[in-house]
Amino acid sequence: MVQRPARSPQLQEEGVRTHVHLPEKAWSLLLERLSAAPAPVPAGSEFRRPSPGGVPARIEARLGPLGTGLIGFFCCGCTLAAVGALAWVSGQPWVFPSVAPTVLLVFETPLRPQASPRHVVLGHSAGILIGYGALAAFGLVDAPAATIIGFSPARIGAVALAVALTTFVLHAIRCTHPPAGASALIVALGILQTPEQLLVMFGAVVLVTALAWAFNRLSGVIMPLWSPHTAPHPGKQEAS
Repeated sequence: MVQRPARSPQLQEEGVRTHVHLPEKAWSLLLERLSAAPAPVPAGSEFRRPSPGGVPARIEARLGPLGTGLIGFFCCGCTLAAVGALAWVSGQPWVFPSVAPTVLLVFETPLRPQASPRHVVLGHSAGILIGYGALAAFGLVDAPAATIIGFSPARIGAVALAVALTTFVLHAIRCTHPPAGASALIVALGILQTPEQLLVMFGAVVLVTALAWAFNRLSGVIMPLWSPHTAPHPGKQEAS
């Protein structure tokens, strides 16, 4: 049996390159990315964030990540307990899944733009309205929820449109708030879809925002009243 001579690694690599028609620079970049070692992550860096100031900053200075967790435990627990009590008394869905990440965001990073009242309220409002619009576009306004009857092509289209359009709109108006995508998804799935339920969702967002603002302000964290704080441009600061 005649054996073919083994090809050198260089010839094999050149053969693969010729087969897929990738230029030399693209291959070099691809090999560089695949062989690059991940950057080292300093110990405890996942807990680092801009200091919010006030009482939380003093607790974090003494207890470190444990203090951050205790602050989140207390503030998130109190906020959701208050909203949950209202849901219990009224029998309305004042607590729904997308409220939880918003509560975490406004207490974990209260000074970031995504946690400002403007981003929270407008973000969720856009998600709720776009989710309902997606239901109407695919004729699902009166259909049972996907959790009851399962998925259909129309439901897939409504879900995809709701989240994608929410992402686009929030970036277009410079008001990004990631949990708003969950609100759009909840409505597009038909879990909450009646006008009364949508009004309760909006009311819950406003209530959570107000409670978070009050908790932060009382603890000494200067959370903005509406729009996020913006630092002055260096050039304008020097000119003044």
